Order: sequence, then C-alpha cells, then structure tokens
Amino acid sequence: MSEERYLTAGKALKLIFIGQVIALFVSLPSVGNFISLIAGITILVGIVKARKADALYNRAFIMVLCSLGCSLILSMATVYFSNLYAGGNTGAAETFMIVALVLSVIAAVFGFLQNFFIIKGTTKFLGELQEEALVKHGETTWKLMIVSYGLNILFSILLVFMSNWSGVLSIASNVINLAITLVYILFLYRSEVRLLA
Repeated sequence: MSEERYLTAGKALKLIFIGQVIALFVSLPSVGNFISLIAGITILVGIVKARKADALYNRAFIMVLCSLGCSLILSMATVYFSNLYAGGNTGAAETFMIVALVLSVIAAVFGFLQNFFIIKGTTKFLGELQEEALVKHGETTWKLMIVSYGLNILFSILLVFMSNWSGVLSIASNVINLAITLVYILFLYRSEVRLLA
C-alpha cells in the first residue's frame, strides 16, 4: 500500500516539478500569459493527482482554490473600482490600491500554504523512507519560502508609500523569488526521483 502511495506522490510531484520549470519562463514577451496558463494547469493536475496519496496534498489543493478565489475577487474589484473612477470618484484609485494590496497579501499566504502542504506531504513520505537529507532540504525550502513571501509582502506595502523605489524593490523581489524557486524545484525533482525509485 505504501509503495502505491509513493508512486502516486512521485508521479504527481513530477507534474508539479514540470509546471514549476515551465513557470520560470512566464516573463517571456508575448507568450508569458500562455506559459503561465500551461504552468498553472500542470501544477494543478499534479496537486489533484497527489491528493490520492496523502491528506496534506488535499490541503494544498484547498489552498489553490482559496488563491483562485482571491484572484476572482480581485478581478471583480478591478471592474468595480474602474467603473467608480470612470464615474468621477477620484478616491476610487486609492481605495483600489488598498483592496488590491490586501487581496495580494492574502493570495500570497495561500500560495505559501499550498507549497508548504506539498512539501510537508512529501517530507512525510521521505521520512518513512528514511531520506533525512531530503527531509532537511524540504524543511529548509519552506522556511526560505516564509522569508521570500514575507519580503514580497513587505515590498508590496513599501511600494504603496515609496513608489519611486519600485524598480529596486521589483528587482530585489525577483532575485529572491528566483533563488528560492530554484531551491523548491530542486527539492521537487530530488523527491520525485526518490519516490519513483
């Protein structure tokens, strides 16, 4: 029974890994949205498949749904506040900035929790296989993600008050995110290889 769960998790992690690698290319001009869509679908399919292996992966799926909910609310808020602004309400833009910031922070928390539950579900299996080095890699990864998400939230808040620093904060955020994403991708790869062995 455990072998089957390991194989299920390993195959699912392989999809999540592929989706994360694809997501590295979302900033390419003219195809970024398409790449983002493909990456998101691949990761989502991986999480859905992983749900069969352990309840922690199911929690990751719930976090995906919560994050999608935030995105939907943000889209509706964009339309609502755009209409207010177009109707002459000059305060709508400032209110929208605050609403967008709050929703972005909430979505970031859900994003972190999604990755956290993927890592915890994976390290649970790796612990059963006595792969202590990989378990430690997973623990380090989610701790680095806390730092990354925390800095991103801080940078988002600072942008509201220090818009002239947007370029510097954006570059710093992108470099930090890339480094930690690479650590996460390496963890996913090493874990799926071990679980499929």
